[in-house]
Amino acid sequence: MVSEKLLSWFRTGRARNPHSLLRYEELDRSRGKMEPHVRSHELNMLVLMLLMGLVVFTQGRWQRSSSIRCSDNGPRVSQRRMMARHRRVIGELLLVTAAVLAGIVVVEAAMRLVGADDALVWVPDPRVGWHQIPGAQRRWTSEGRGWVAINTLGYRDRERRLERLPGTHRVAVFGDSMTEGVQVNLDETFCYLVEEKFARGAQRVEVLNFGVNGYSPVQELLVMMEEVPRYRPDLVILALYLDNDVSGMHPKLNVSQWGAPYAVVERGNLRIEYSAAEASYEEFHRLPLYWLRKHSAIYRSISNWRWRQHAMQAEYRGSGSFPVRHRLYEVDLRPEWRVAWHSLERVLLEFKRVAEEHGVEFVVLSMPAPQVVDRHRWEALVESFPAMRRVQWDLDGPERRLSEFASENGIRLIQTSDHFKDALDGPPLFFDGLGHMTARGHQIMATLLSQFLSTRLKTIRAIDVATRAR
Repeated sequence: MVSEKLLSWFRTGRARNPHSLLRYEELDRSRGKMEPHVRSHELNMLVLMLLMGLVVFTQGRWQRSSSIRCSDNGPRVSQRRMMARHRRVIGELLLVTAAVLAGIVVVEAAMRLVGADDALVWVPDPRVGWHQIPGAQRRWTSEGRGWVAINTLGYRDRERRLERLPGTHRVAVFGDSMTEGVQVNLDETFCYLVEEKFARGAQRVEVLNFGVNGYSPVQELLVMMEEVPRYRPDLVILALYLDNDVSGMHPKLNVSQWGAPYAVVERGNLRIEYSAAEASYEEFHRLPLYWLRKHSAIYRSISNWRWRQHAMQAEYRGSGSFPVRHRLYEVDLRPEWRVAWHSLERVLLEFKRVAEEHGVEFVVLSMPAPQVVDRHRWEALVESFPAMRRVQWDLDGPERRLSEFASENGIRLIQTSDHFKDALDGPPLFFDGLGHMTARGHQIMATLLSQFLSTRLKTIRAIDVATRAR
């Protein structure tokens, strides 16, 4: 009876929401995740059904034992027989407990063997929100099939050292999941590909990938302030993904990422609020759940499923039954979106200031949003969410505003959407049409960035020649 009710609950959970599958996928595409998500709804059901089956078995044994006691003649039953029955019940309890533990061990082992364990790659951090775990490895299968391996310095990049090789031009790229690119293998990411292009030329270039899943520009700024003095790059690139980076600047809009620090602009001054990051860090390390998070694939699977349920609900709260982040493209922005834009622009100015303070050039690389590149995808979204049909949209608005701001403040900007539009014919540029970049998308991005760096290096060499001539 218990198992039937449980199965019914699982089945009706999605039936109540006709857009549940689309919304799950939309949440995946909207941003990187602090925690890896559960592979499938059915996997959780299997684990819970196994445990509930063992509980039902235990209840049956207790009921059978009770019926035996009731059939005896009460006070006439000898104390020896009662003790024997107690020992038998205790033995059965121990047997059931051992069976439960054995079942858990089997499921844990099976999840690891078949690659269903969402091993920890990111953990909370009281300052930057979360960071990658040095040496962590796992196969990313929720979108693409990238092999994720974190180097000893704590980033998804080839092994690096702090000291730069003589004659090497060093580029540091800061970004979120679009930059980290866990959906593809490391050697398919655009940072890796750009470095490979220059490895065959006269000028060696290092392209350091500081991308982290789910990061907002505030977190990228904090990492940049820490790593630029250590790595001493010649160029800092912020890979800005407006599609969710603007919403990531406001706590009410950044609905599916908890534990992130936020920027607060007060009288023109930038202040970072760390309270959410500190609370997330303390909660994560609280025993005994901390031990389970580190060692139990079953716990991680169920916990991540619950996290995604809550995130999906938050993604649609107060948005008119469609993803909150799409309001970025409204013609008339709501007050919280104007605040988010103002905070983002203030962070961009801080990026520039810190870079110039270290004698480093600063460039913004605008990453393409799939629905902006392919308008048919946007039309499909509008059809999927009826509430979106009642809103006036301007898909070019965010890029136009960024371009105007960069021009007014002397920030070099590389915009890529038009180049991706020209490449729509051919293999997919984005997973499922609305997700992260595929290997081909990374190739196009690598080509664009390589062209920019080639021009920049020629200019630097020309300046050097002119300087020596004097």
